[in-house]
Amino acid sequence: MAGHSFDPIVIVAGMVPFFAVVLVLLLVRNNQATNEALVRRI
Repeated sequence: MAGHSFDPIVIVAGMVPFFAVVLVLLLVRNNQATNEALVRRI
């Protein structure tokens, strides 16, 4: 069976949630504002 022209789009669309989770884990963290009690600890 020959590949389809939209296969790369489907592959990238499947990887988007993975990268979104990685970004959330990197960006949502305790930092200096947490230590100064400006925001709640997570």
